[in-house]
Amino acid sequence: MALAAGTGYFTQTVGGGPDAPGAGSLFWVSDTGVRYGIDNEPQGVAGGGKAVEALGLNPPPVPIPWSVLSLFVPGPTLSRADALLAHDTLVPDSRPARPVSAEGGYR
Repeated sequence: MALAAGTGYFTQTVGGGPDAPGAGSLFWVSDTGVRYGIDNEPQGVAGGGKAVEALGLNPPPVPIPWSVLSLFVPGPTLSRADALLAHDTLVPDSRPARPVSAEGGYR
């Protein structure tokens, strides 16, 4: 399967087996071959919800068997809660670079 750069598919699992996620799970499959699960809060519309709306995806999703979807590399889950999470600090660099003099040598 080939996709144009910067595109992807909004998909929903169908069928499945013992290793498949719940029937109807939503995913975004990117042009780089990564599948992102969509943690969707219900909004009363089949294939639609708050995360789908926030991502700008248009239902209905493309039905895809888990046996095919599982071949894509798993990525992180896309959710509103993760997107709204604020970070107020950064972890300090445990290995800072050594200072370099103007001549290019180490001090």
